[in-house]
Amino acid sequence: MLKLKVILPVAIICIVGAAIVTHTARDLNIGIFGLLPIFYLIVVGTIGAVMSFAPDAQPGDAQPDVLMSIEEDGLDTERRRWPIRFAIRWNVFLVYLMVISAAIIWTCGTARAAPAMPETTACHLGYHYLAGPDGLAWQANQSLRTNQVRSRGDPTRLVADVVLPEAVASTFVVEQLSPDYFEAETAESGKIRLICAVLAEYGRLGNAAYRTKQSSRGYYGRAQMGFIYNDLVSEYSEASLIVNRIDGLRDPLNSALAVTVHGDAVLASLSRAARGKMKTDEWRNRAMMVGYKLGYAPVSLAIEKCGADWRSETKCVNYRINASARQYLEMSLLVRKVFEIETARVHPDS
Repeated sequence: MLKLKVILPVAIICIVGAAIVTHTARDLNIGIFGLLPIFYLIVVGTIGAVMSFAPDAQPGDAQPDVLMSIEEDGLDTERRRWPIRFAIRWNVFLVYLMVISAAIIWTCGTARAAPAMPETTACHLGYHYLAGPDGLAWQANQSLRTNQVRSRGDPTRLVADVVLPEAVASTFVVEQLSPDYFEAETAESGKIRLICAVLAEYGRLGNAAYRTKQSSRGYYGRAQMGFIYNDLVSEYSEASLIVNRIDGLRDPLNSALAVTVHGDAVLASLSRAARGKMKTDEWRNRAMMVGYKLGYAPVSLAIEKCGADWRSETKCVNYRINASARQYLEMSLLVRKVFEIETARVHPDS
């Protein structure tokens, strides 16, 4: 009965507390360090639950020699039990302290309104590094403008005027976001924190950030670009891209050039009917973003058949883009929103 009154409540608190600590660890983005107390709580809770329903040991269950040794000296028995009791009491105290602390952080964090953008210096530096006035995307844009690289979709315009630096910078961020973590965050503030974490990495490491990251499918670097890079080298020869794919995607400026001309290539590959239905530059930007993830053919077909409803799940059922591409577009649009917030901070009067 004593076990049911004492150990079982502790076991329940451990299991429930593990859920609270899990939420708090994810909300604070503390990664592996948040898993240690969760693992501890689950283990302690499981042991407590098993002990609560385990039958009490009967005197007859013990070996005779053990019983004789215990009965010989009661004081010595108490001394042997003292470290165990001390450890159990501290164990219970740590469990309660951990759960209560996590609950307070969770409650206070939920109660107060989250800021639109985390006040993180590294996050600001990441924005300036990628999308600022002298950022990497702007440098690539100016390089293409200097070399007078013409758009393949509209030869009367320059690539620098068709693909804006913000789109290139957002690609560098979105390609480093985890789709699973992004989907798990239901609140916009949580999604923005994930975006800011990527920007912080760019701000902290600069040109070294995500430089050699490689996916299981062979996509490489901060742009996570595949072998289509080789086609861009020959198609946009005046852009002077580095010939070797790995070397080119390791180079910060060259990778920005590759993303820029890739965006133009996506728009140029859309069918004549699809291009005729794209009424605004915003349409072109969104088609370019989805095309980077999905390829130009599905985007071209969806726009051609469904017009303004090409992204709709209900109005463009037979030709709609898949869920991962829709999520990619959602991430891209939110990254652009973060850029707009940062631009307003840098130029509050603009």
